[in-house]
Amino acid sequence: MAHYSLVASSAFFLGPTIYGFYRGHRMLPIASCITTIASVVYWLDPQCLEKRILDLIVSKSAGVLYFVYGWKYIESPSSRMYGYMNMVGILTTYQTACLLYPSPYWIPCHMMFHYMTAVGKLIVVFST
Repeated sequence: MAHYSLVASSAFFLGPTIYGFYRGHRMLPIASCITTIASVVYWLDPQCLEKRILDLIVSKSAGVLYFVYGWKYIESPSSRMYGYMNMVGILTTYQTACLLYPSPYWIPCHMMFHYMTAVGKLIVVFST
């Protein structure tokens, strides 16, 4: 059964994709675009193990890319602090969704994880 709310929240990643290209980045928005595609494809058929593995690999790789890029290139202390606070939100919402699964409450938590991830990507793109 597809989780259409998670398909929709995966589209949050298009914000950093579009803004990243607008700001002249190449690698970061391409990573966000690939993450969006992998996430949408997975949530349309979350029973498929291969799609799940691909989504996990792509999303975790993009997360590491954005973290390292932000760590290396963000110079503003306030932007770094926003980024670190956002990282706490990302980890908290992801872990909460995992802990709440299979209750119906895990879905809004995972949607919030998608939102927090998009915000984190925007912080990196905006600050570099």
